Amino acid sequence: MSIREAVQQYSDALQSLNFGEHHTPIEGLLLAKGEVFEAGTCPKHIKRGTPKHCFCNATRLAWGGIGKYYEGVVMSKQLPFPIHHAWVVENGKVIDNTLREPDQYEYLGVWISTPMLNETLRETGVYGVLDCGRGANIKLIEKLHQELPCTTTTTTKE
Repeated sequence: MSIREAVQQYSDALQSLNFGEHHTPIEGLLLAKGEVFEAGTCPKHIKRGTPKHCFCNATRLAWGGIGKYYEGVVMSKQLPFPIHHAWVVENGKVIDNTLREPDQYEYLGVWISTPMLNETLRETGVYGVLDCGRGANIKLIEKLHQELPCTTTTTTKE
């Protein structure tokens, strides 16, 4: 099962529960605007980040000028269940310094520009901008729907 299929299946399951108009805003954004990546190994010059702190790790990489911040879901090739995650992309390649074996995962996410990332962090006070711990960030998701192009691009490892 591809990561898009897994996210669609999850979204369909939530829709069947009739949660209302914004029942799957993150999944809807990822399916409409998300880019798919298959990661390779993390470059050796990148220091491993704190385990289970992907949003902070990816933010710090982006602030340090290493890649563009992406947020979305990651899915293990062995277990088809999407998990909310963040990473950076540099020259079309995923850099994930949180997961031990990033080459064992598939990624689906949207690019969050550094100014948008910074603004959202100031507003919410937490890392992770699509869901700030209080549910989906509808304001940001609607803005991304307007600004990002529709895409189904797949970038693969070398």
